[in-house]
Amino acid sequence: MRQGERPAPAGGTGRYESTTAKEASRRQDTPSVQSDVDTLGAAALRLAAAGCYVFPCRPGGKLPATSHGFKDAARDPATIAGWWTALPAANIGLSAGATGLVVIDLDGGQGIDNWRQLREQHPGTPVTLTAATPGGAHLYYCADPKRPVGCSASRLAPKVDTRGLGGYVVAPPSRRPDGLYGWMPGPTELTELPVVPAWIIDALTDLGTPERGGTRSTPLWAQQRDPLNLRPHGQARSILTGLVSTVLDSAAGTRNSRLYWAARRAGEHIADGRLVRLQAVAALERAGRDCGLDDRECQRTIASALAGAR
Repeated sequence: MRQGERPAPAGGTGRYESTTAKEASRRQDTPSVQSDVDTLGAAALRLAAAGCYVFPCRPGGKLPATSHGFKDAARDPATIAGWWTALPAANIGLSAGATGLVVIDLDGGQGIDNWRQLREQHPGTPVTLTAATPGGAHLYYCADPKRPVGCSASRLAPKVDTRGLGGYVVAPPSRRPDGLYGWMPGPTELTELPVVPAWIIDALTDLGTPERGGTRSTPLWAQQRDPLNLRPHGQARSILTGLVSTVLDSAAGTRNSRLYWAARRAGEHIADGRLVRLQAVAALERAGRDCGLDDRECQRTIASALAGAR
């Protein structure tokens, strides 16, 4: 599904009202590890049939399990079946931008409380399909095809993030060591998703120039002049765009690990001749700085990852 199209029902319903994600998680029956393994691939196929672009994430985590991250997201049943046959316990990544969604990511109790205050400040904000996450909740809205938005970190309010163009979320019934992802009870189906409210779009229209520590829909390295001819082209550009976007889409507490993951994948592409080392390092260093890491941490993390990828 592309922007402007609405996904068909995926078999999961839910909405966010006053119940916290942790309370919702406690009400759910906790499945065995084996039942999760049996159902993750089937759930990924159902989401794809509903119009969602999905890809595998590492078992028990949020990092992509494919070389190009969310850029590999697909709806093709054979591709998806192949991924989960090879890695049955893979969590489900859902590309928000490709699917035509804007997902509000509420981080913990502070994010939930701040979202409630935002709704009070903006009467008429529609209740929508919601997933409980181990650390909060995800609220699913349809993107406005005429006013696309990217990703953000605490731009609407502290601990209230957004995932849109260039971003992804982990979808139910994925699991992490600290808990499960699950659809919250409610009558709203994926076919009935409301369009993201205009006040949210208005607040995110300057995502091309966020404050340090935020995220942007277009990587910084792709916007700047290129006097040293470091900007990649063709296949290299596509690969680096996916890797850089994965770094820029990271939330606090995951930035270093995502930078390391992206640099390891870059190292594999360098070894295969698909990327030039100087271009990859320059792009990833800029992405790391842009998401809030200092220069020394970026350089150390990238160097360690590239050494391990040899």
